[in-house]
Amino acid sequence: MRKEGSRILGGVIALIVGLFVILVATGVIGSDEAAFRAPRWVIGLCGALFVVAGLVGVTARYRMLRRILVVVLLAALFVVAAWACVFTKAESWTVGLPFLSRRANGLIAKTLAGFGAVVLLWMLITAVRRLRVDRDLPKEPGGDG
Repeated sequence: MRKEGSRILGGVIALIVGLFVILVATGVIGSDEAAFRAPRWVIGLCGALFVVAGLVGVTARYRMLRRILVVVLLAALFVVAAWACVFTKAESWTVGLPFLSRRANGLIAKTLAGFGAVVLLWMLITAVRRLRVDRDLPKEPGGDG
């Protein structure tokens, strides 16, 4: 029971954080426009990632629903990673190694984001296939399916 309570608490916290980010992205909670380094839809999608992750935690007892939510989570993560790889400028990245130029660091970051997008796409395809296989299996006695 203690483990379930911790999982639910973590899920609720993720839901609250995600909703806050979505409210900022949609302009319901005011924020400085200059502070945004990504389009508001990307920020909102990142908030939705927290919401979906929270729902995964809260609904862990329902296997099929949890798997559907994981597919949604992977799809959203793929979109964010692909956007970061394709639509950002190398010079706009502010992380990296101290001995490389800002552009070189940005190119490394974009490459890693692209690699992450490819891995996420593979995970998404695998999760969708697994979901389709699970749908065709008979339901467990006493389970939720």
